Amino acid sequence: MSFINSAEQQIPRPTDNKKKTMFYSGKKKRHTVKMQLMVNNQGIIIHKLGDKKGGGHDYDIYKEDHPIMPKEVVNVYDLGYLGIEKDFPEQISSLPHRKRKNNELSIQEKERNKNHYKKRIVIEHVYLQYPFRITQVYLATQQP
Repeated sequence: MSFINSAEQQIPRPTDNKKKTMFYSGKKKRHTVKMQLMVNNQGIIIHKLGDKKGGGHDYDIYKEDHPIMPKEVVNVYDLGYLGIEKDFPEQISSLPHRKRKNNELSIQEKERNKNHYKKRIVIEHVYLQYPFRITQVYLATQQP
């Protein structure tokens, strides 16, 4: 079982106007880089995707560069990766149930979501413990 998620990290405001717009995240209302991690159920990092500029969507980052995993491994995602089952049918994916407009989730769906997020807490703990650093992607853009 592997868990995949993305997180944003704040960076110093770039001085170049073009770079300011590239790194700006409208969601966080600041300049950020986004990093995607894949961890196993012991919390060991299996794959780290290099920092991407600004606030791109989690699934777009995954589609651009995703790790190849054995077919037996179940990949656990959050709702930021909707559409992954359709675009990557060869992978075994686990997504929570999504509440539809004007419809409540059933008790079984709510229970499954609860169990899903209890499993996914592993990757959230990794993000809290992982020493995030501004890496080469950001530093390279600051060169004149």
